[in-house]
Amino acid sequence: MRINHGMTDSIRDYASRASDVSEMKEILSINSPYYTDWGNFVNSLFNDYGYNISTLAEKCGFSRNTVRSWKEKKNMPKGRKEFIKLGFGIYSKLDDINYLLQRYGKYPKLYAKSLEDAVYIYAFTHRRSFAEAQELIEHLNIYLESLSVVSNPANMTNPENTELFQKRILKLNKNNSFLNLLEELKHLEGFVKDYIGIFNTVYNNLIAYIDKYVDNNYADTDQFNLNDLFDKKESASLNALLYDKIKNPQVISYFNDMVSSLRVGKVVPNRLHLVALGIHLDMNLDELDMLLELANIEKLCGKDKVELAVVFTLEHFLLNDPSDLVSNKVANLHERFRNQPNAKEYCSQIINKYYEADEYKHYAIDDYTIATYMADILADLNLEEANDLRALL
Repeated sequence: MRINHGMTDSIRDYASRASDVSEMKEILSINSPYYTDWGNFVNSLFNDYGYNISTLAEKCGFSRNTVRSWKEKKNMPKGRKEFIKLGFGIYSKLDDINYLLQRYGKYPKLYAKSLEDAVYIYAFTHRRSFAEAQELIEHLNIYLESLSVVSNPANMTNPENTELFQKRILKLNKNNSFLNLLEELKHLEGFVKDYIGIFNTVYNNLIAYIDKYVDNNYADTDQFNLNDLFDKKESASLNALLYDKIKNPQVISYFNDMVSSLRVGKVVPNRLHLVALGIHLDMNLDELDMLLELANIEKLCGKDKVELAVVFTLEHFLLNDPSDLVSNKVANLHERFRNQPNAKEYCSQIINKYYEADEYKHYAIDDYTIATYMADILADLNLEEANDLRALL
């Protein structure tokens, strides 16, 4: 089941300009028919496609108790891999798996330059089962580790070539439909060897972006150049920064483990967990969108209630606290408009209006970080779906 209302950007824009929590609640209510809803999705599998608990469980390789928990308790699959497994069972098009991952699971779509995802893409389009894909992944991960790392500049990760690289995967063994799994594995080993530079550097841009952001201590994004991502300058300590900003040791530990998994295992987290990290690093909307883009994830979506609330809160925070722009950006807002006097004057009027409004003094901005401010706004909006995000703030 897809959302085809076609107003994602418009809804996001409305939220970014909402004047207060009441107006934001109205936006959430008005657009409620267009938000992703796991319960509705599961019901559509039973009502529109004729599955029952037993047939869906058998088709996708889950236990009946697991499928029953989706239907009766609205539980969701546990982790990205289970969403992929579900997609293998119910879909015939790759785009549908990607939609399932991004809209319902909040995970990155299948990324051709990740070895694991490349195998999923190959296996799905070559009508292999999820279990067979797992076998191929296990063997190819061991094979990749056994290869000597020889960097080939021509095969290093290039964001502009991802689509072309996926097409290479789709063409593999296209004319050899009678190969058994072992024969396919040999062909795939040759492909991995040819493109070892790509598979060994997957998500390096994302890792480098986080490191550079911390290293610059909130440097102005206007001066941030992606060509400088791989500078050899020693990075500041993300752990030390998080320890300084977060009071909960468990949350600090979670983020450290999350980033470690990204560095070592190339495992990209749930998108809202990545957003939570960006919030603790005081990223603004543009920076969060860049963080998501480098993780091969779509920008914050206007058709997701929690993400829409994040858009509203970040803009709301900026208007309430013009003296403390994150990453030294709020501190000099006028500088952004030095060549646009009309925009500069208009911004001044808006800032003064909201800064002086009594309804916002409730939040006592001076005592807030963006993360704690975000948590309180989400509580005011009464979004049950935001509980996971709030727990990390």
